[in-house]
Amino acid sequence: MDRGYSPEVADEIAFYLAQASDFAMLEPDVRSALAEEGVALTNTTLDDRDLWLPLLCASGTMLWPLTDGFAYYRGSFASSLAALWEVPQFGSPPAVHHLCQDKFRCLALARALAVDTPATALIENGEPLSPLDVLPNEGPLFVKPATLGAKIGIDTDSRTDGLAAALDRTRRIWARYRDRALIQSYLDGDDVRVSFLDIGDGASQPAAYRVRTTARGFPTLADSLRITQLRAADSETVDLERLDHPGVLQAARRIARGFDLRDYWSMDFRLASDGRAWFLELEVCPAITIYDFLTYLREVHGCELPQAIARAVSAAWRQRQARSSR
Repeated sequence: MDRGYSPEVADEIAFYLAQASDFAMLEPDVRSALAEEGVALTNTTLDDRDLWLPLLCASGTMLWPLTDGFAYYRGSFASSLAALWEVPQFGSPPAVHHLCQDKFRCLALARALAVDTPATALIENGEPLSPLDVLPNEGPLFVKPATLGAKIGIDTDSRTDGLAAALDRTRRIWARYRDRALIQSYLDGDDVRVSFLDIGDGASQPAAYRVRTTARGFPTLADSLRITQLRAADSETVDLERLDHPGVLQAARRIARGFDLRDYWSMDFRLASDGRAWFLELEVCPAITIYDFLTYLREVHGCELPQAIARAVSAAWRQRQARSSR
């Protein structure tokens, strides 16, 4: 509110930021699991520089940025600082931290990697910043913020019947959040989440899950508010189904390699009714405490989050040390 946001918008932003603080509930268990691997954990906020700056300068430190981006999350700045000091990091390189929240640039790079992406235009407060002629002349369009996550800015009217309504929606996004917006061709189908964590066994693989949270066809902020605290899939709230779709997994691996993703990440796809997979966005710091990532750990790695993180951090440390000794 000190930055000029209304109480209602401030509550939405607080919910967005709280997804990172959810980790605090599991921190004692993660700390114990890491201790068994000989790793000490210190969890701190970016504002507490007197604590984390000396640690960052200490020998034997590995940085784990729990958040990414440049809008409300600021974790990428700590990642960049660590890179300047040649501090090893758990997760993807700083460049990807800065890139990942810019959905328009991510889509452009994915498209250059020959991955299917929906037709997309970048808009600022109703003014097109990229050509509109890429959008279909007929059919519904979908509007969402260009850099925000957690379904902020997505409501029941995000699917529009025409360009005029879509442009008006971008004006409301700008007025409410001061964020640019994307107008995309709306794709009928299901949302698919791909999750990945490298636990150092040499065989870690991503897994895809079909996610249904509403009969509407797409999740909104209200849906995200309802389900974000789930620790496992609840059939009454969300339908989470393991999906063996070669197209989705092949595209995810291509993006992971092309973007230089490391250690852990997640991606969102839209699986159209004709079976075609369309890439939507990615996260280099996914919400690891949410139902879909925890389900992935249990079903694919056969363990809970603390044990999985302990194994993954140890593996990442060994990989970074081996790389630096070459």
